[in-house]
Amino acid sequence: MNTAQNQVTPPTQKGIAPAIKWTIIGLLSLAIIVAVTVFVSQGDKRRDAKLYQEAMQRGKELYDSGKLTDGIKLSEEALNAVLHQASDNKLADKQRALQRAVLAYAIGDGFDADEKIVSYFTTADMSSDMRANLIKIVMIKRKKASNIKPLLKLASETDKPKVATQAINAARSSCTVTEADEYFDSFLNLLIDTDNNDVRTAAEKGAAYIVQESSNKQKFGKPLYDAYRSAVEDSTKYALIRLIALTGGEDAAKVVTKALKSNETTMKSAAIAALGKWPDDSKFQLLIDFINDTGNSRLRKEAFDAAYGFLRLDRERNSDDLAKFWKSLDETAQNEREKLKIIRGMYHQNEQWALDILKRYVKDTEEDIIIDKAEQATLRVKRNISKK
Repeated sequence: MNTAQNQVTPPTQKGIAPAIKWTIIGLLSLAIIVAVTVFVSQGDKRRDAKLYQEAMQRGKELYDSGKLTDGIKLSEEALNAVLHQASDNKLADKQRALQRAVLAYAIGDGFDADEKIVSYFTTADMSSDMRANLIKIVMIKRKKASNIKPLLKLASETDKPKVATQAINAARSSCTVTEADEYFDSFLNLLIDTDNNDVRTAAEKGAAYIVQESSNKQKFGKPLYDAYRSAVEDSTKYALIRLIALTGGEDAAKVVTKALKSNETTMKSAAIAALGKWPDDSKFQLLIDFINDTGNSRLRKEAFDAAYGFLRLDRERNSDDLAKFWKSLDETAQNEREKLKIIRGMYHQNEQWALDILKRYVKDTEEDIIIDKAEQATLRVKRNISKK
């Protein structure tokens, strides 16, 4: 027998198929990448947590010593760590309050903290209530001109009235640190375009602040007049009446005088409020005439209060003019409330005419509270005169 023929040949061992081999390599590589990523991520979280705790501890020390409002200097990494915790709604109230105080007074150590904070508050993923609260508490205190533009941009783009309202309020608070005329159109457009009362009110206050602080108020008269003429919503018209009055001028006088003669009570109210903020004394008599002529007790009260507030505005007036205005308002006073307002208005005067006004309240009334307050005011004015 041929043994060679009977010899069994061992089977040939096959290698791993290339596709399977590369699949295994890929899975191993992916596992390594995931493991490294997780490791790095955990390391980043530990580092951020440490930076956050250090910032909070430093903030508490400054707060306890009364120095936090002077500013807290943070590195960019530390500020990022605090910002990333800003939208955590699980924080205890005290921790949240401290965190927002730190953000309100954070100073960048070699970088622009405002740019980073306003960017996070306006673009980061968070609930609208959280965004509104952060802007309200933090941005309204930072007061930097560079914050105005992104805040107004957010207000114009968001569909959340709470967010828009707080963004506008924060932008207005930042206008106090800069010549803000260039932002007037943004506030005006927000006022015109919204159908939300809170947003409209915030925008009106922003536009009003800019007009009142401007060295050239009348330049805003035409855009406001044009906006008023094209306005459709009554609420928008009322706001524009109040605003245009701040500019003075012929167009403003035309609008306000017409509104005061309107058959609509709300339109009259807007005109009264407008006259109470008029930039000079030329329209004061309109208020006095309205007080004397109107038969509407609510509007009469509004007009009297507007006239009273107008005379209390910090403006330079000579003594003769001031005496004439106060005496004309005094002559309209009828009830206890109005008489007490006149008496309060005399407290800070230092002229004989104030004593003349008070004299009738001391002698010509039987109401004890009127007599008592008038006597107190008389003594006060006499002291004021003696100190001149």
